[in-house]
Amino acid sequence: MLSRRSRSLTLAATLFALTAVVPLYAQQNTTATYGDWVVRCVVQSNNNQQQKLCEMDQTTEVQGKNAPLSREAIPRPEKGKPLKFIVQLPVNVWLPPGLRIQMNDKDPGIAASYTHCVPGGCFAEVELNDDTVRKFRSTTTPGRILFKNAAQRDVVIPLSFNGFGQALDALSRS
Repeated sequence: MLSRRSRSLTLAATLFALTAVVPLYAQQNTTATYGDWVVRCVVQSNNNQQQKLCEMDQTTEVQGKNAPLSREAIPRPEKGKPLKFIVQLPVNVWLPPGLRIQMNDKDPGIAASYTHCVPGGCFAEVELNDDTVRKFRSTTTPGRILFKNAAQRDVVIPLSFNGFGQALDALSRS
């Protein structure tokens, strides 16, 4: 039996993978945009059973590049389970310190530990408590994700909270 952590990582990894190959495996794919966040749902058929996987996410891209720099996602949690904030970064990261998610310059932020790396990127996750979710909902200024690259240089990626609350509401209804 998979632990809660393994199930959430498996769900997130499945959604990340499915967004690239949805036409091959999904019967139905829906997306809705709320500010800078997108809610995606994929309905899969497996042995005459359907499973609906949903997440909200945003992607940060470097101008002029085809590949995203980062992807932030919150998969729809199982009933009674906490929200997980998952960040996908390129494999060129310094693993020991993890990363930090800040709402503004004065916010100490929340730490997220890396859970695994695959050729497509490294993943970090943190559970969001109710207080953090309330702060994310009410934040109107851009936040940021801070981490160190493999050369141990500081890297800052912008994080938008524009549409976060609406996307989270839509995710809970999906």
